[in-house]
Order: sequence, then structure tokens, then C-alpha cells
Amino acid sequence: MSDGIARFKDFSDNSEPVRFQVGKEIFTCLPTIPLARISELSQLSSGGDGTGRSMVAGISAVFENVLEPDSYSRFVEGLSSRENPIGINHVTNILPWLMEQYGL
Repeated sequence: MSDGIARFKDFSDNSEPVRFQVGKEIFTCLPTIPLARISELSQLSSGGDGTGRSMVAGISAVFENVLEPDSYSRFVEGLSSRENPIGINHVTNILPWLMEQYGL
């Protein structure tokens, strides 16, 4: 006898990747952040990880958690590039937007 309650629910994540652009570069983020990385991401993006890492290393760690490997490589290059720089103003605008995209 059926009571009309669904006995199966598909919880697959069919989200599209998150993308953003800095200059001519388009960066692709994971569609979903693995749960184990969310705590680290929140801690790093709120100002530190308690280990005294440099600001650039902390920023790099945040983006390593969310960017696809190819995008992460290009992003890190941009952090020290003179031709296509990714500066602090970019990062301070990108981080809150990313947090919002992931519902954090």
C-alpha cells in the first residue's frame, strides 16, 4: 500500500561550476566545495588560519580550496604577475562573492 511519500530522493549535485573573470582570465571554481574544506575556507577567508602564514600564502590556500587545478595555477601566477596582476582589490571583491555563491 502506497502512502504517497517518496521512497527515493536523488541528492546528486548538478550545480554548474562557479566562474569569475579578472582582466582577460576566466577562472573556474568547483561546483561544490567538499565539506572537509569548508571549515578551512571560512577560517582563512576571515583573516587567518592560526599558523602565521603570510597573507599571500593564506589567499593562495583559500583559492586552492575552490578553484579547479588549471584555474588555480593561473590564479597563483597572477598574484605575482606584472602583466596580468591579481591585486588585493580583486581578492577583496572576489572572496565575499565566492562565499555568497557557496552559501557561506
